[in-house]
Amino acid sequence: LLYEGEIAVLVSPNCVSACEGFAYALQENDRAVVFGHYPSAGAFGDVGRGQYTLPDEIKMQYPTGRPVDSSGEVIIEGKGVIPDFIVPVTEESALGGEDALLIRAIEALLDKIK
Repeated sequence: LLYEGEIAVLVSPNCVSACEGFAYALQENDRAVVFGHYPSAGAFGDVGRGQYTLPDEIKMQYPTGRPVDSSGEVIIEGKGVIPDFIVPVTEESALGGEDALLIRAIEALLDKIK
């Protein structure tokens, strides 16, 4: 099964780690348009080398690698995934009952398929 339709991805500072890797991969491969009020958190690294147990059964992992692009530039870490469309936060959108970010993404997708 291969989906070839339009895709919108919503990011925020709550989008961390795998969320950022997913959004970045879709954006960089021209498979999705990214929307957000702000960039993602910028906390993306390789922590797949194991978990360590500290005293009092505290579990810890730390990054052991940094993802880079084809030019060697560190991606995402410290910068986040930058939305293609930044939707401003207004008093109305912050206090209102509607999700301005989702509405903007839906509008953009509908415009593309018309």
